[in-house]
Amino acid sequence: MMQTTDRVQLRTMKPSPTRLAGLVLFVLLTAATVYYAAFNARFITLPGAQEAREAAIPLTTGLILAGGQPYDLSSSPAITNVYGVVYNYLVAPAAKVWGSTFAVHRIASLVFLIASAVLLHALLRKENIGRSLALAGAAFFYLFNVTTYAIGARPDTLGTAIYLAVVMLVWPGGSKDKPPLAKLMLSIALGVLAFYTKPYFVLALALATAVLFVTYGWRWAAAYAASASALMAASIPLVLHFWPYYLFEVYTTHIHSEADPPGYYWLQTKDFLIMHAGLVLVLAGAGIVWMRKVAKTGSAPSTMGWPNAGLMCLLLALGALSRLGAHAGAFRIYWEQLVMPFLILVALRAVARSESQLRAVGLSLLAMNAVILLTWARPVWPADSTSERNAWQQLTADRPWQLLPPSLLPDVAPAGMPVIENGQMTYFANLAMEYLPQQDPAYQRVLQYLLKVRTLIWQRRFDVIVSPNDFRVFIPPHFLSEHYEPHLVTFSIYFADYNTPENYGVGQRSYVAWVRKPGPEHAWAGNISPPPATISPTGH
Repeated sequence: MMQTTDRVQLRTMKPSPTRLAGLVLFVLLTAATVYYAAFNARFITLPGAQEAREAAIPLTTGLILAGGQPYDLSSSPAITNVYGVVYNYLVAPAAKVWGSTFAVHRIASLVFLIASAVLLHALLRKENIGRSLALAGAAFFYLFNVTTYAIGARPDTLGTAIYLAVVMLVWPGGSKDKPPLAKLMLSIALGVLAFYTKPYFVLALALATAVLFVTYGWRWAAAYAASASALMAASIPLVLHFWPYYLFEVYTTHIHSEADPPGYYWLQTKDFLIMHAGLVLVLAGAGIVWMRKVAKTGSAPSTMGWPNAGLMCLLLALGALSRLGAHAGAFRIYWEQLVMPFLILVALRAVARSESQLRAVGLSLLAMNAVILLTWARPVWPADSTSERNAWQQLTADRPWQLLPPSLLPDVAPAGMPVIENGQMTYFANLAMEYLPQQDPAYQRVLQYLLKVRTLIWQRRFDVIVSPNDFRVFIPPHFLSEHYEPHLVTFSIYFADYNTPENYGVGQRSYVAWVRKPGPEHAWAGNISPPPATISPTGH
């Protein structure tokens, strides 16, 4: 009797090493993205400034909404903004509806960060990197940025989005023999706009020039560079017409800023290499494989050859850091904005074009980098500072005249509360007093401003004094103990420490809040002289 049923042997399919490594990478990146996104959302809701200079940005936007003029002596030096003004004008419509608060600006920073990740994804796809791997690159970009204070009320993520857009517009793609003229013109316009967002993002124009040189030759690169230089030169008189002290505040202040602490550049380099270890190892491995193939065949493989637009951008960005440095007030943030996008591009390009076994190794190294983001680099969950803020409000209720450090400035200053120091006044005041002649209007403005503050202190006009660094020299000896009562206040400030990422979120700052004792104004006890008629550039 014949057997009519065919038995089919089912063979168990074992996943390949490449698929397995890709699955592990997907799971780890998903877990990291969920945590980081939740952290980002929580950070947006934190009350008050969470970084020393964060208060300056909402105050600048508020000035614009009130019809004031930034970068003008009428608003300087109290409302100083050393970054750029494009971000403020873009956020202004939302701030007009919901208020010029930290939350509104932080949400805007998140929107621009997501836009940057989308642009990097598009750039990766232009390099023929698969959708899944390109999505992983965009996720890495988002995660790395959330470890920095770019997520605060700052123009950094907008600058990064413009930076990437400038380069992407000139990036080779398709079958055309030459780049579209409209894209080149838009790229140049955005490059100039990048300068007025945050000056160092003008590096995008240099990167775009390098991409054109590698792809289309020196004539295209020279024409692009000349056009960009001409538009930049033409924009400066126009900007100074509307904002007379724009370049003084935004550009000159950084030229004369203090030098970096010894060894600080290398401290940041170390942290960058640790945080991006997987990507760096992929890049190093790809370089070794390329050199071995060159040694074996005597010629460079076309898939990894030099010159390459991605490698050019990476090297130029690294070179720019040698000039920008890495000062203590911007820990690792320049690395993440300027270098990291092209590190991701070059590393993922190497993984995508590797043979199967090497691709599995590359994906495993990327998974290792995701583990670093989930462990060593993971942001600490922000502490609940509600009780601290409530205690401060009870202490300062009905006391609108407050001389405060920038980190204590509220979202919206109460009616009658003067803004004396917004976190960036030091740049403008010190530069004006040290580098400008005494007859210069900016010098006189700062001089009169500082004298006025000293007079207000001497007259006991302030209800509360939590002495900012800039005004400690203006408080006469024994003044506070005679006329004010001390109260110790402690605030959790997320980015209170710029040293290393693992210190973020655990920083607290303790202040002594001096509350004025009851009594009439000008009620002086003791032999304290009134403020002098003149003041030296150091404030004494």
